[in-house]
Amino acid sequence: MARLLLLALFGSPAQCLWPPEYKVAPEVNEPVTIDPELLTVPQGWYRWSGCPDVFNLDITNAIQNPDNDTLYIAWFVNYEEGLGQRIDDLYTPEFAFDPCDNPKVVTGNPPNRIDVWVIDRAPPPSLSADDFRTTLAADATVAQASWYLLVEDDTCCFPQ
Repeated sequence: MARLLLLALFGSPAQCLWPPEYKVAPEVNEPVTIDPELLTVPQGWYRWSGCPDVFNLDITNAIQNPDNDTLYIAWFVNYEEGLGQRIDDLYTPEFAFDPCDNPKVVTGNPPNRIDVWVIDRAPPPSLSADDFRTTLAADATVAQASWYLLVEDDTCCFPQ
């Protein structure tokens, strides 16, 4: 009788119920992208002369984020690697570029380059442009867009 009770409680060796072994596929980080067709100002070359309004860029509707990750956005004007430059604007999909207010602006050739970077992993705590652009998590994806603005005349930036 005791043997029957033990068999009922623990089952026979042939009836052991072990959970099946499943292999879990690693989670794939779908890349964040910027759809160039949905940019409010298409990427390209522009001229700024006679002090028109600021050059407004907006990537809000162009960002494609299939994983619904938290996104980190940074804007850079005339970025040069290794100089420890500051980021011109952070965490906003809109950027109002005013050549009169940005100390990195150059007049004439070469044109000013405005870059936006969107990453889907948190950037390092340091907020230098070099760190944001070069110290990314191994599984981070980056989307970027660029515009070139030739500032031909900035005399109105310096009223007489």
